[in-house]
Amino acid sequence: MLLNIRILLLLLLILSLLSIFSVAKKTITDLLYEDKRFSNLVRALQRTRILHEINRYESATLFAPVNEAFEDDPLMTRERMLYHFLIEEIKGEELRKNGLLLNTRLNMGEKLNTLGQKVKVEVESDSNIVYVGNGKITEFDKKADNGIIHVINGVLDTPVDLYTTLTSMDQLTVFSDYLRMRKLDDYLSNENHITIFAPTNDVIKNQLKYHEREYLMGECGGGLDDLDLWTKYHLHNDRVLYSDSFENGNTNVPTVQGEPIKVEKDEQGNMRVAGGNVTFKDLLAENGVIHVITNVAIPKALHFTTHKYLCGLKATKFVASIIKHGLQHYIEGSNASYTILAPRDDSLDESLTLRYHILEGKYLPSDLKDEMLVKSELKTEELRNHRQRAIVNLVQKWDNNDNESIQRTEIQFNGIGVVGEPVEIGNDIIYILSNTMTPPQPIIKILSNDKQLASMGTYIIINNIVQKVRSAKGITMIAPSSEAFSQLGLINAYFLLHEAKVDLNSVLLHHIINETIYSEDITDEKTYYTMGGDPVKVYKKDNDIFVSNANYTSKVSRKDVLTSTGVLHVLDKVIFPPTLHITLGKLLKGINAQTFLEIVKAANLTDLVQDPLEPYTILAPTEGAFEKINVTKLLADPELASRWARLHIIPKKLDELKNGDEVPTLLSNDAILVIKKELGGSYYNIEIKGYWSFKEKAKLLSSGRTWNGGAVYEIDKVLLPEHVQQIGRTFSDIIIGFVLFGFLAMSGIYSWHFWNIWKRENQGYREIES
Repeated sequence: MLLNIRILLLLLLILSLLSIFSVAKKTITDLLYEDKRFSNLVRALQRTRILHEINRYESATLFAPVNEAFEDDPLMTRERMLYHFLIEEIKGEELRKNGLLLNTRLNMGEKLNTLGQKVKVEVESDSNIVYVGNGKITEFDKKADNGIIHVINGVLDTPVDLYTTLTSMDQLTVFSDYLRMRKLDDYLSNENHITIFAPTNDVIKNQLKYHEREYLMGECGGGLDDLDLWTKYHLHNDRVLYSDSFENGNTNVPTVQGEPIKVEKDEQGNMRVAGGNVTFKDLLAENGVIHVITNVAIPKALHFTTHKYLCGLKATKFVASIIKHGLQHYIEGSNASYTILAPRDDSLDESLTLRYHILEGKYLPSDLKDEMLVKSELKTEELRNHRQRAIVNLVQKWDNNDNESIQRTEIQFNGIGVVGEPVEIGNDIIYILSNTMTPPQPIIKILSNDKQLASMGTYIIINNIVQKVRSAKGITMIAPSSEAFSQLGLINAYFLLHEAKVDLNSVLLHHIINETIYSEDITDEKTYYTMGGDPVKVYKKDNDIFVSNANYTSKVSRKDVLTSTGVLHVLDKVIFPPTLHITLGKLLKGINAQTFLEIVKAANLTDLVQDPLEPYTILAPTEGAFEKINVTKLLADPELASRWARLHIIPKKLDELKNGDEVPTLLSNDAILVIKKELGGSYYNIEIKGYWSFKEKAKLLSSGRTWNGGAVYEIDKVLLPEHVQQIGRTFSDIIIGFVLFGFLAMSGIYSWHFWNIWKRENQGYREIES
């Protein structure tokens, strides 16, 4: 009996133990079999030979996709299914931490050198929905004896390689392209345990200037080599540095480039890399991790120079020419400051003069003024080894934008416009030009091509001093305008004579100063010496520039015309050297007044019309005017010749012609000439006072002044001395005219009367009887 009881108790104990064992063995697999929502998952686990392994897991967490998740992706790999299992048991309450990284059972081996590929948890802040990888958790904490199941609505995607991950992100395409250009795409696809600090497209575009980006993508100046430095500075390859790998504080992380990059982490888990915030942490890849940053990290080994900026600004031909001629020191970031005027590649001319496109000093747009002269690095023997200048112009232009006109100021150097905004780099500044600047031309060429200066150029040529002017170095030409020469009147005709060569030479050389004087150098009055050896004074008054000598003052009407040998200023008047005497005789020779001079000689008045001390005014009829008088009679009668000649000489200077002015002559006190302005005309006539005749007015043609204020006027008619003091005779002529007119009028009346009587009689008319 006792034995039976013992056997019965043993059986009850065994049954009790079996019951307990059966409860303990309800595994994750059992839960999956029991829930029809996971039938597709079970089949996938069976095909990948993972289902029977699950029971051997001491603890695990399964993110279990429901059947619907498999519709679009029926084929599963073993690796992908293992990515749904965690090594440890994680409850639902622990999954509500945003950014949490969990170790899965997907072992990546050397690719990551970690326990397993990680999966990232993200929690929506507004809805508190939890995502693990690309799957949303729809049910938490289905408990099994060997783990926990969390239900998700999608099959998890395993991370792909780093480069593919980068290119899949729209905001990382620029960085991806840079990596590809440096042939790092293959490296990031196949190498192991890499960490990338990736700046976004916007960050790159905002922090790297356009020309810096253009430089890094080209070979000019070593751009691709610098791009290699820059991209590798964003890569770390010792181990995978997830955000939870960093301790709070600062960490210097080695980079593939060689220099460490600074990573900061605060107590809240916020991270900064190279001074920029990390906006997205832990973008997972199969062979590493990506952190998205808001800063372009620049290694110390990479520094931008003027050379590199010029490459980025598409002035590569300009750079190549600089290097070819050994002028790299201008663009390699020296301690000196320069302004670079670089033509674009499509505008660069073969005649490029390099040093003329480099200015001494850094000229910001705010430093530039209209008509300002700036010094270039071009020094020539023609300028006595001084710097050639360039002229700045600020031109107002209008642009049409959406039917609205917008005014802008275009900067020009020597008339060549600046394209875009200037670019500063260190001590230098770069202006991109729309064309190549040409250094100033030789002065002779400027004179011949400029209509305003044509007369000066012509006189230099006819006087055979072209070579002398051309070879003069470091000079200032104060060139009278063509209008100024035309104001000389008859003097111009004299200068064309061969015998005037010495005088003309003295005038021309008097307008060339043996120093280079730019307008900005002129302040107080200063004396300079001309090539003719005479002094002239140059000074500024009320922003106008004047040139003067002992007898003349002229105003500069146009300043700073740059030449290869100096500078040229245009004068509004010709200034004669003090030693030059333009006499009456020279002016008369200039107009070839042969007949006039013969008559004067016959009158023994030659000395009077050559160079009198008094400022006489000569009225010289043209050769054509003498065709209407008996010149032979004049030449044969010295008395008559004297009276005629004296009638054409005014013993004073005429500073200004005024209508109605009366001027004396040398003939007598009664021989007065009257100046009258032609009605409705712009010229003056001169006639003998007291002689009434419409035909005997002489028109004043061109004139020329002498050194002492005298003058010669050409006139188109000869004044006759017999017209002087003939008022009585003229009056009698008028009376006779009136009498004759009266006689003719009366004769006409009587003739008309008798004609009417004859007509009536012959046509049979009779008187009516009363």
